[in-house]
Amino acid sequence: MTELVMLEAALFQLRTAVASLEDDFYATQIKLAVNVLAGAIQSAGQSLTASSVGGMEFALNDLTGLAGELAAPDAAVLEPAIAMLREDVARLKAETSLPPALVQAIGAFQSRLRARRAAIERETFRDPTTPAQPLPHPRLPSAFTRSTKSSTSSM
Repeated sequence: MTELVMLEAALFQLRTAVASLEDDFYATQIKLAVNVLAGAIQSAGQSLTASSVGGMEFALNDLTGLAGELAAPDAAVLEPAIAMLREDVARLKAETSLPPALVQAIGAFQSRLRARRAAIERETFRDPTTPAQPLPHPRLPSAFTRSTKSSTSSM
């Protein structure tokens, strides 16, 4: 939760810096991007997950892209606050990321599902005179069930 407080503090500094921009065209766009980022931070406060951190990262990347189009003096005003936001989002991303074993187990399960889909497609277009082939069963890997149980019990 303190990570979100740090993000909100950096967002406040960013809003203060945006208020000093002189180019109205970019200032309007950057204010919109800041509001989108603020919404992502606020929704992460309700449920801090890898998905909500991804939303914050996406909004921050948009904001960074807009800041890159500013004149050098204006971009220099925004850079410290954007750098703080980047560090905080990177820290949150590391804290909320899924364990590598779980990601590998999901990938293995997806490949089994793809194999089953291909077998079903083959069976759908099979000549009726040929015998039916058994369909592979996409059993969950044991690492997936163990990782899921441990991650849900820690919440």
